[in-house]
Amino acid sequence: MIFHWVNHQQLKNYEKLICILYDCGMATVEQLMIVTGWGESLVRKNLMIISNMEDGKNKDKWLLKTASKRTIIGQPSQAYYLGPRGMKYALLINGNQTSSRVSSPAQLHHYLRTLNIVIRLIEAGVSRDLITWNSPHECIAMVYSLWERRVRNLDFETLKKLSRPDARLAIGDQAYWIEFDNDTEGSRMLEKKFQRYVNTIAPYKFEHRIIHETPLKKPVLWVTISEKRRKFLENIWGAVCKSIYRDYDEDQLPTMYFFVEAEETSYFENRTMKVGK
Repeated sequence: MIFHWVNHQQLKNYEKLICILYDCGMATVEQLMIVTGWGESLVRKNLMIISNMEDGKNKDKWLLKTASKRTIIGQPSQAYYLGPRGMKYALLINGNQTSSRVSSPAQLHHYLRTLNIVIRLIEAGVSRDLITWNSPHECIAMVYSLWERRVRNLDFETLKKLSRPDARLAIGDQAYWIEFDNDTEGSRMLEKKFQRYVNTIAPYKFEHRIIHETPLKKPVLWVTISEKRRKFLENIWGAVCKSIYRDYDEDQLPTMYFFVEAEETSYFENRTMKVGK
């Protein structure tokens, strides 16, 4: 919902930036410039406003940043993210989010490279008015909300079997679940991840219960860092389908697309052309 905040009429610019950082997890100045359409000086000014909200009495920080200007995705830069007080303020503004956990620097590249999927679309000329980008918090809320309505006695064990997408991207009326793969998970973890998607968005059968097709059944778009890894993901999904879901019809399984990062942009551009017709 990052573009909702950019155009919000009631919020001050620094409050918009707090909400955007909440949704992004982490972002560089360069990324914030592209998301907001602001110049560098305006982005840095409002980051400074957030940082200067420290009162000296409370040890919790409003704004944090990576320790040094390290190389991020081939370019020297520095990433910003909300501290505990910034997170609490974001929750007060948006009201319907639940996670107040501060982003982990260990996930730096994952956050930035996931965000770059929508950044590349904007740089390619796709209008922000056509794009909806939902954060992991929003994705989880969508999944849990629908399942709570569809399944009685939704317990913790069932929740663990549901997917937790990295993002949701919609171009016009066509939506996709987004997974960025940083080549850190082995085959067994990936198998479980694929199974969670089947359980979540295409559960014709779930724990011996029949569940009708849900609005969650949208294509899942995987973006990864190399062609070798892309083929690996594709092969794991194929093996899962043959071994676990061999009795399923093709339309009973979610559609999976696999791309090396940046290659997905052309696919989305083609979809955008169709939306614009």
